[in-house]
Amino acid sequence: MKYPYSSYSWLLESPNLAIKTADKTFVKSLETGVPLDIVYFFYDDDLEHGTKSEQIEFVVDNCVFDIQLQRKNDGRHKIVFSRARGYSAFKAISIGDEVWFERCIANSNRFYVYTRSERYENSILPFENVNGVTEYKAFTNQRIGQSYFRSNVLNVNNGECLVTGVKDSRLLIASHIKPWRLSNHREKYDGHNGLLLSPHIDKLFDIALISFNNKGLMMHSNSLDVNLFEQWQIDLTRQYCFSDKQFEYLEYHQSMFLDREKSVTIYR
Repeated sequence: MKYPYSSYSWLLESPNLAIKTADKTFVKSLETGVPLDIVYFFYDDDLEHGTKSEQIEFVVDNCVFDIQLQRKNDGRHKIVFSRARGYSAFKAISIGDEVWFERCIANSNRFYVYTRSERYENSILPFENVNGVTEYKAFTNQRIGQSYFRSNVLNVNNGECLVTGVKDSRLLIASHIKPWRLSNHREKYDGHNGLLLSPHIDKLFDIALISFNNKGLMMHSNSLDVNLFEQWQIDLTRQYCFSDKQFEYLEYHQSMFLDREKSVTIYR
């Protein structure tokens, strides 16, 4: 299968990530039909008509729900969140919201469920319940919600690098402004806490050799050869645009930058 792959109101972003657009039935009844070409994302065995799958773990916020994939007598498949109907987090889901299902690498029967609403404050955020952290140690590290954060950053930054203007998202890095380790749970996934940067710009920003002041002007370490910026065709006099929330996050990055620098250059 070639990714991303869409089917009705579903999008398979990757082998480990599916996104459902909430419709009236999902919002009202907390159940959703699952197209046949999406079924195997959740369950790799065929179901007879009128039967249910074994239990599938859905981790929502800080709770684990045992959910079953059902095949109705007419052959259609659906997932019913009946056991989660009383859970307050689901009450904020509206028609058009995205419901994300991320497979746990270490346990293929476990899925982390979170949402993206038009109002970020109403979203159910990724949460790793088992260890109480958002990174699960398996054969490889899986930071739950990494694609979610990247998608939020793409939206906030209009899908292009702040500095170079490159729009090919495959080449761009979603970089936290306020570092992950210093952010609270909501800040970790906030798209305003991120910049979309080309790799060479991200490198400078990540190790705090550049930052941006409260007027949107780039600050750079005087340990850097100014010819570097000429070679990369970076206009040091340009004033960059940020949202109010991005400026708030940038205060943390500015402090990191200034703490390590004895001398800083800002072109006005």
